[in-house]
Amino acid sequence: VLFSHHNFSENQSWLTEQKLDKFVTLTSETPYFDSSKSNLAIVANSPTQHAKTAHQSISVGVPTLVEKPFTLSMRQTQKLIQLSHEKKTILCAAHVFTFARYIHRYSQFIPNKNDIEYICIDWADPRQEWRHQQNKYFDSSLPIITDVLPHIVSILNYFLPNSELCFEDITLARAGAQIFLKLSIGNIHCDVTLSRNDISRRRNIQVFSQGESVDIDFSIEPGIICKGSINTTGDPDWNTQPHPLSTMLKLFIRCGMGEKMDSRFDPQVGLVFNKLHEVILPRY
Repeated sequence: VLFSHHNFSENQSWLTEQKLDKFVTLTSETPYFDSSKSNLAIVANSPTQHAKTAHQSISVGVPTLVEKPFTLSMRQTQKLIQLSHEKKTILCAAHVFTFARYIHRYSQFIPNKNDIEYICIDWADPRQEWRHQQNKYFDSSLPIITDVLPHIVSILNYFLPNSELCFEDITLARAGAQIFLKLSIGNIHCDVTLSRNDISRRRNIQVFSQGESVDIDFSIEPGIICKGSINTTGDPDWNTQPHPLSTMLKLFIRCGMGEKMDSRFDPQVGLVFNKLHEVILPRY
């Protein structure tokens, strides 16, 4: 069952075009979860409804995957985590870039994470773009911080797990359509630029270590990794193996069917986002 309050007719048309309407039922009414009939739940509705919807599915013991942002407050996330423990039910955070082989391959070009001195991230979205055979738009209902910061947090946590992520400063430009964040993870300084209504899509990460930089540009997946004279694809298997979203969903299904939960699903990363978000948002 696919639940959405918005764009019902457009979603129904898309399901029909993709020949999925025989397998997926679309509803604009809040679904009722029944563990005897529902094997898994994927929460991808409005972020304001994530906590409520996930609470409903977890309450009846249905393994649940929640799209980013996981929830909009630390209190909501903590309640869901506690409930999942009480119900002995799997609760997963959908941080899709941690399932990208190009992010994993990029991290392998930085063999000693203890030598990292500085990280720079540039993340930009145009008003509209054509990608995956359709027009793509950013979610204008969310502040850019709320929309994009979960990606930044999950990627940094993937590189440097269990390191404390802290806010240092924020500068706004273009009436808030562009922001410059100064963060730290452990003792490493991070400069993060987030932009909307930009001229192009940009996904760039630079890691500086021992006097040289290791870069990845995945504006167009699977991206290009550069280190010194090395210039290589982010993912040699991109055209033959599942892409990040497909990989994530397949692993979640296995997890829901009883396999050990992949650490990349850890909802604690959602808490890291919440903590940072609640500090930054009042300054935005």
